[in-house]
Amino acid sequence: DAIYFGAVGAPDVPDHITLWGLRLPICQGFDQYANVRPTKILPGVASPLRNVGVGDLDWVIVRENSEGEYAGMGGRAHRGLPEEVGTEVAVFTRVGVTRIMRYAFQLAQSRPRKFLTVVTKSNAQRHGMVMWDEIAAEVAKDFPDVTWDKMLVDAMTVRMTLHPKSLDTIVATNLHADILSAPARPLAGSPGAP
Repeated sequence: DAIYFGAVGAPDVPDHITLWGLRLPICQGFDQYANVRPTKILPGVASPLRNVGVGDLDWVIVRENSEGEYAGMGGRAHRGLPEEVGTEVAVFTRVGVTRIMRYAFQLAQSRPRKFLTVVTKSNAQRHGMVMWDEIAAEVAKDFPDVTWDKMLVDAMTVRMTLHPKSLDTIVATNLHADILSAPARPLAGSPGAP
């Protein structure tokens, strides 16, 4: 089963309607855990990247879509006071991370290059992101024909622009893949807004 979903975020429609009232309930309610975002340079379209053409940039970004940074956990205390506090809690479950890793490895296995890049921020976020890295290594054992590496999300933005041919299938958390998908479109020559 799948859902084909266009972009949301019209400036005249509040986020609590488009995101919290529409997209997130659809994804979570139907357990649409894999948001698959193909990116490729199409014939007749020029990438702004130097020496990159059709066939050179052909990525699939796999975004974990049901938990993570957009799980809706957190809150605010002491509203309007100088000591006001706001928290956003990222929630990563072994079940959720394992299934998105398995999906990403299977997708990479089905593509000609059989290559997967796992994107985290495990150098700074030592619990959930380290768990992502550990689960990636565990799942990788079931896919010996898939070559994989891992990147920190900030370094990944550099790799996308300086070494786009080195990438194929990419898996990341809800937030990280959301952010990485935005520059992917214009790098492939898409005139559309992110």
